[in-house]
Amino acid sequence: MSRSATLALLAGLAGATAAGERAAPAQEAPVVESADDTVYADEPYWYKPGHPLHPAQAEEIRTQPGFVVERVVSVPEELGSWTALTADGKGRLIAAAQQRGGLFRVTPPGPGQLDEARVEVLGGAATRVGWSHGLLAAGQDLYVTVAEENETAPAGLYRLADRDGDEQFESLERLLELEAVGEHGPHALVADAAGEWLYLIGGNGLAPPAGIERRRTVATTGTDHLMPPGFDSSRYTPAGWVVRFRPDGSGRELVASGLRNAYDLAFNRLGDLFSFDSDMEWDLGAPWYRPTRVCHLVSGAELGWRGDAAKWPAHYEDSVPPVIDIGPGSPTGISFGYGAAFPPRYREALFVGDWTFGAIHAVHLRPEGAGYAAEFEEFAGGPGLPVTDLVVGGDGALYFVVGGRRLRSALYRIRYVGDEPISDGAAREPVVPPLHALRRRLEAHHGSIAPETAGAVWPHLGHPDRLVRYAARVALEARPAAAWTARALGEEDPSSALTALLALARQGEPAVLPRVLARASALPWDELSGEQRLTALRVYELALARAGDRSDGTEDVASVLRGRFPDPNEGVSRELARLLCHLGDTSMIEPLLERMSRDSGERPFLGLASFARNPKYGQAIRDILESAPLVGRMHYAQMLLWIREGWGWDQRRRYFESIADAKAHSRGGYTYLNLWDRIRDRALLYVPKDRRGELASIDAPRTALSEEVPVPVGPGRSWTREEALSLVEGGLGGRDPEAGRRAYRAAGCSLCHRIAGEGGSTGPDLSALGERFSVPDIVDSILDPSRTIAYAYRVHVVETRDGRTLSGRIASRDGEVTRIAENLMRPGESVAVPNATIRRERPVPVSTMPSGLADVLNADELLDLLAYLVSGAGPAD
Repeated sequence: MSRSATLALLAGLAGATAAGERAAPAQEAPVVESADDTVYADEPYWYKPGHPLHPAQAEEIRTQPGFVVERVVSVPEELGSWTALTADGKGRLIAAAQQRGGLFRVTPPGPGQLDEARVEVLGGAATRVGWSHGLLAAGQDLYVTVAEENETAPAGLYRLADRDGDEQFESLERLLELEAVGEHGPHALVADAAGEWLYLIGGNGLAPPAGIERRRTVATTGTDHLMPPGFDSSRYTPAGWVVRFRPDGSGRELVASGLRNAYDLAFNRLGDLFSFDSDMEWDLGAPWYRPTRVCHLVSGAELGWRGDAAKWPAHYEDSVPPVIDIGPGSPTGISFGYGAAFPPRYREALFVGDWTFGAIHAVHLRPEGAGYAAEFEEFAGGPGLPVTDLVVGGDGALYFVVGGRRLRSALYRIRYVGDEPISDGAAREPVVPPLHALRRRLEAHHGSIAPETAGAVWPHLGHPDRLVRYAARVALEARPAAAWTARALGEEDPSSALTALLALARQGEPAVLPRVLARASALPWDELSGEQRLTALRVYELALARAGDRSDGTEDVASVLRGRFPDPNEGVSRELARLLCHLGDTSMIEPLLERMSRDSGERPFLGLASFARNPKYGQAIRDILESAPLVGRMHYAQMLLWIREGWGWDQRRRYFESIADAKAHSRGGYTYLNLWDRIRDRALLYVPKDRRGELASIDAPRTALSEEVPVPVGPGRSWTREEALSLVEGGLGGRDPEAGRRAYRAAGCSLCHRIAGEGGSTGPDLSALGERFSVPDIVDSILDPSRTIAYAYRVHVVETRDGRTLSGRIASRDGEVTRIAENLMRPGESVAVPNATIRRERPVPVSTMPSGLADVLNADELLDLLAYLVSGAGPAD
């Protein structure tokens, strides 16, 4: 059989799910052959169609009324875990796997003909690439990002070409050289409407490709976000970026930076670029936590992601705010519904995939000002649905694939079968709103040093629309600051002056920054809006951070700012506290202690009904989303670390009592309590040694983590995968949740993992484990934890040029410093290692989670544990 032989794969394995449509009868899994005579034999029993342990049955998937979900292909384990998907323009799909080479072409079946799904293993040059997080079919070419380490193709962006039209790729060319950093490395790419430019997105673990010819994002020098002792202040770094280039790899431009780990990109009809960026769910409840967000990637966008606690808040004027916050999750593939045979509302929607909660959200955008406003709803979701990528097929269906991290994959599609009229497919001529047109005219100056730039953009520095101001300032900053310093300092209009001073604080020489501070202090504070006050405080922050020894007039600045605290706007008050504490103003101790005592918790994600719709996992998820982290209290406690002197003893006691109370009565992400300890431990260093013990004794009572670990009932055994899965054939229903909790703790899981807000903080939070992992996947993770190690939990060994060896997780990395968390039990603490001193770095292929933890459990205890994990500790399961 030739390598391009069509594989009649998995006939009938997908089942329709809407009311009124019967699922296709289960059939035996077929044999899959490839040209190298390897035969992928019948799959194990738990992978057979219809078995409850198979990845999500189509009928288990929730979707909107009028839509049906069909499982088109169940991917044999030997074909890897599919993470990337593209439509080839001929009604077919091409897929790639994360942990193996080779590409796969899928010919979808017609409606009601699921037994005709066909899959072929592509031959020729396609056999040399894979390990991919991004595919793009463009005419006769196929672009592939290789993101994972492998022995065949170095990481980078490749172009496969089919020159003779035989639908096989003969040539392979590496267009961009990139590092193999896996899940936080090179991701997806997309072409603009004209096909003139390709846009590639990279995660925060990856440096941009070499040979950047133009930077639309404007780099700055020095500190760009002030943080107190124990927390690093941040510097500009282009990690988490978008680069565009010609189809041959030339003309490279840095378009956007400051993302965390966005996976995919999509253009709307107006030609605007969007992405879906991730949060750091560990930090839920911390002042710097940013939920998953849909981002409008305007020209020169800076999104403000920084390592550790130094992430920029969304209100920073020199960043681009999110279009909409979605909430906790792990963003993956995205696609507009253009070309889908859907009702207009969904045809125009942006569909975004969430790996953690097994969901696809429909984001409904509408132009507002120079940008967009949005609302969202869950479009599809269900357990066992870790979405990795999605695309509209040539048949008008929305296709999506699940998998990642060696999870078993399946390809699904969503069709509309309701009564509402669907779009006729005719392309509408987009009408560019006036402010969008103005923004684009200003963006045309980005990266240009032409003398006329300042004159063209200056009238728009004070525009009421934030994105118009942003576009004007980015253009201005491309010009040498000396050419417009005098005009910025002399600008009389407060609105224009604020933006001009911000640009000067970012780009001006240190010698001019005291003049920036003086001019900012002269602005009519009482006449400024809340948004303008935040911009003024951002000017102060940057100027103070970068003025160095020239900031002799800081007492005058403190006097001005002291008279402005507190402010009716809580955000303004928090930024005033940052600056006054940084200046060592002891008058802030008492008012900030009083504010700490008043904070009873913020619920930033209350009302996210889409997460609560799942009756199986809703309560456990609600317990997390609706918790009451003490965001304000943590912020003020952190800011007070700047003030080492001037405390009364009663004030110190109240400070530590407030922290102890927060640890005892508030909840957040799994580093939340570690962060309180980090603040507390730093504050203790400033207490006189002879009285330190008195305050050190003020702490939260022992928590559930400190409870005595129960002894397993046993007798245990050395469990094999087959033995464990055979237990589950009878199902997991009817298990006692309390018995599950006991088994969870007896196996030692609670020492490192949180579930429903309880447990340790060394490993991943398991509250939503059952949303994305099937039972076999959970069993694999327990019995063979080194099989797949997530990027965030991988241990690295770093050797320095002076002979030191450090091991731990890479907490963060920028252009100058790599931070290593050596103590895995305290992931919030890290050691800074200058990048220039690193001689060698290598990942450790062994998980920090020991194998054999379940071997202490008997059969009933193992079943209790699995039920507890699958249900997310939810008693309603």
